[in-house]
This record gives sequence, structure tokens and C-alpha cells, in this order.
Amino acid sequence: MKLYHKFSDFKEKILENFFDLIFPKRCVFCGKFLEKENRIYLCQDCLEKIQINSSLFCPICKKRLFVLKFKNSNKLKISRCYHPHQKNFLYALGAATNYSSPIISRITEAYKYELLKDLSNLIAALIFLYLEKTSLLDFLLQENFLCLPVPISRRKKYFRGFNQSALFAQKIAQKLNFEFSEEILEQIKPAKDQTELNFEERKENVKGIFKVLEKRKVKGKNIILFDDVYTSGATLQELAKILKEAGAKKIIALVFALN
Repeated sequence: MKLYHKFSDFKEKILENFFDLIFPKRCVFCGKFLEKENRIYLCQDCLEKIQINSSLFCPICKKRLFVLKFKNSNKLKISRCYHPHQKNFLYALGAATNYSSPIISRITEAYKYELLKDLSNLIAALIFLYLEKTSLLDFLLQENFLCLPVPISRRKKYFRGFNQSALFAQKIAQKLNFEFSEEILEQIKPAKDQTELNFEERKENVKGIFKVLEKRKVKGKNIILFDDVYTSGATLQELAKILKEAGAKKIIALVFALN
């Protein structure tokens, strides 16, 4: 068995070197040739142009929120923004960077549609930088959280070969030593592409399409929901709603980019 694994690793290495020779890596944004050791598909110049956000955001109005520390207490809290006429099932929204940046939108496109799985390393690293910059990391570490990626349809997963949110979510969960699961949430019905839909249409589009498969695993738990881009928040609010109904406590949405 060990010999088989050694042969498989050797074969994989040969194929990797072959493809690097025939199709040398380029930066996904500027097209500059990269060293074959580069696992993030982005050159240093483009990497340095990425701006990391310095605050959290209200899931409803996207107003900036902050991690607060009160006098005579070591307990951290997140400032809140109240919207009495609009239901909000999310405790807070964390977004590492902004989709309006051409570099960020290009990274997202290449990751999701050109199937560059290695970009999950870059996305996870940028989200972790954001956690440290905003003190959200300290807030999360004072309690235990269960990490769940937004599920995608079986058709999308079959076509891509992976759930893009799950790849970077798992890396962050490992870094934080939090539990991660891709088996608790499932998309049970297909949904239209959200791109051309308005806010109300997006809400209707995602109603009833998700299911909590193992409610006992979320009851009484704090949860981080991971996704790549936050636009209207309809998907994450729907997931937070069914998780709350299953007994979850605080639910924080953590995404790569805010649109």
C-alpha cells in the first residue's frame, strides 16, 4: 500500500511539472508569469493592491460595525445596528474585502468559474488577515463556533468538483481549531441564478431551498456561515433562519467580499 501511494505521489508530481512546463502559471489579474511554486495565482504587485476591510458590517444596511471591549470586562461584543421593520437572523457580517475591486472580482470569477481551486489558499489567508485586523478573531476565540459553508446544488458541485465556500472555510476552521462540517446543510431544491434578481426576488428565490440535516449538531451552537460574496444577503439570511429554528445561538456570516 505504501508503495502504491509513493507511486501515485510520483505520478502526480510528474504531471504537475509537465503542465507547469506546457502551461506556465500566470497571475489571474495582470497575466504576469509566476514561479511554479506560487500556489495563489496572484503576483506580488497585485497582492499588495488588495485592501482589507477594517470593520464588520450590518447584514441589513451594511453600515460599519466594530468589536467593542467594555471597561472592567474582558468580554468582547459586537456593536449592533437595529432594523425593527426587517427581520435579521444574523448576529453580524464579516467581509474581508470588496467586490468592487477589479482584482477581487477577477479572483472570485477565476475561483468559481475557471475552477482554480488553489485560489482557496489566497482567499483563506485574506480572510484570516481580516479577522486579525478587526479583532473579530479575538471575539470568535472567546467562544466556540461551528463552521458551515453555504451549500450548493448537486449539479453545481458535480460540474465544479468542489464547493468553493467549503474549501476556504475548512482551512480557516482548521486554523482556528473550530469544528467544520459540509454535511449539516443541504440545498434540496434548485434556485435561479441570483445575478439579475432584485432584493425581493432574491428572497423568494431562496425560500425553502435549504435544509438542516442534523439539527442536534446545531442546537445550542454558535455558528459561522461562510460564503464567497455577500450581495443582498438573501441566501445567508435564509440559512440563518433555518439554523435558528433548529436551535442555533449566534450566527455570524463571514465572506470573502462585500458587493
